[in-house]
Amino acid sequence: MADVREHKEYFINRLKKKKRELIPWARKHDIEAFRLYDRDLPEVPLTADIYGSSLLVYDYRKDKGDIGWMEMMKEALRDVTGFSEKDLFVHQRHSRSRGQYDTNPADVREMIIREQGLRFLVRLGCYADSGLFPDHRLTRRLIQKWASHKDVLNLYAYTGAFSVYAAKGEAASTLSVDLSRTYCRWARKNLELNGIPEVNHKIENSDVFAFLKNNLSRRWDIIIIDPPTFSVSKKMNYVFDIKRDHVSLIQMAFPLLKEKGVILFSTNAHKFKMAQETMSEMHVEEITEQTIPEDYRQHRPHRCWVIRKAG
Repeated sequence: MADVREHKEYFINRLKKKKRELIPWARKHDIEAFRLYDRDLPEVPLTADIYGSSLLVYDYRKDKGDIGWMEMMKEALRDVTGFSEKDLFVHQRHSRSRGQYDTNPADVREMIIREQGLRFLVRLGCYADSGLFPDHRLTRRLIQKWASHKDVLNLYAYTGAFSVYAAKGEAASTLSVDLSRTYCRWARKNLELNGIPEVNHKIENSDVFAFLKNNLSRRWDIIIIDPPTFSVSKKMNYVFDIKRDHVSLIQMAFPLLKEKGVILFSTNAHKFKMAQETMSEMHVEEITEQTIPEDYRQHRPHRCWVIRKAG
């Protein structure tokens, strides 16, 4: 028990420090969803993300059987942040598999949060993820800067955040493709929340590989590919593994680029190696450092590449 009390004390001290640093920073940049704590201490392998008036906690312990330990850490979080028990949601951490439910969902909380002048619907307590990945907010801002008068294809669109940023960057058009009807509806809601008309900003409920095969004659200026690490669905007749299948995915998308077009490819897969040696006709540039926000510097959650025609 003494060790648990020490862990709680260390945790409280670190949370206070992070709160002093990050709360003013988040307010300055109009960010309501951000990472307050990111496994900073080996004794406390948790992450804690603030979503407006709520706190989303992920538990990275290998052995999660010590309920008393978790209760002590939750108490520390409440003491420092001022959030109540009903405002705190604990999820078990696993890979982003798009549509996977948490094993023990709490009461669902739905809210609208702001991010850099835009608005997004998030849901805590029902899915493994909230509906918005805050670690990609700088990546989304890059897309917003690049999108002016461009046609943008957003593959594995999830809830459409990249498409929202592209549309607000005055993209000529966006097309968001996702296999999940739930996420397609959610993406439409996010577009509507930001006053983005449906006429030039479409959503298609489709398997990505099937979509690419069926649209060989179409071309886009920007193609965003942010796939799950691993995915299996009754709607698919295959199992997707990013480490094995990323080359075939990129090679299928590449011919759909316009002459000066770019692919933005991202993954959060651990120990991922981009197989550049098989992409001789492409110029592949890693831009990860440009896409990691201040609140995710402790553990880089993703990697990003820009891919364009060589020469």
